[in-house]
Amino acid sequence: MGIASSFLKPLRKEIEFGFSSVKGENSKRYGKAVATVIKKAILSEEGEPRIYPEKVLTSSGDLLEPSDTEAHWEGAGLLRITWRPNAFEGNGLEGDMAFYVAYDPSSKRKWSVKKGAYRKNGVMSVQFPWTDSLEGKFYHYLSFYRVKKSKIEFSESICLGII
Repeated sequence: MGIASSFLKPLRKEIEFGFSSVKGENSKRYGKAVATVIKKAILSEEGEPRIYPEKVLTSSGDLLEPSDTEAHWEGAGLLRITWRPNAFEGNGLEGDMAFYVAYDPSSKRKWSVKKGAYRKNGVMSVQFPWTDSLEGKFYHYLSFYRVKKSKIEFSESICLGII
């Protein structure tokens, strides 16, 4: 549990939001995220546990995931993310909101956008607050969510990798 918890600790607020569909207190949501990392993102490498950040989930749920996603840097600290606006496929709706998380496990820096673009837009720009070179440092995660009768429903996040 130590490796999973230490990886997720800087992302605790984002994880608690992304696992909002888990009933109970925030600690229960965080615990579910840690259990998910242990189950899906930690593999043995030469007898030692190793975390694979691209398998980590920053959200969990049953909504339709983003598809055909791409991301690239457009300038200093500006990331452009595109996806197929797949509203009305499965349970995806036009008004689903993007939830974005970027995380650099080496420096523990993170950036997130809770109220991103709508699923129907198919594009979102993210402005980072730092001016240093960000290319090749962050793992980028994207999911969708909606608020329905004071309940939040999420898709599982997808990892866009390091860009």
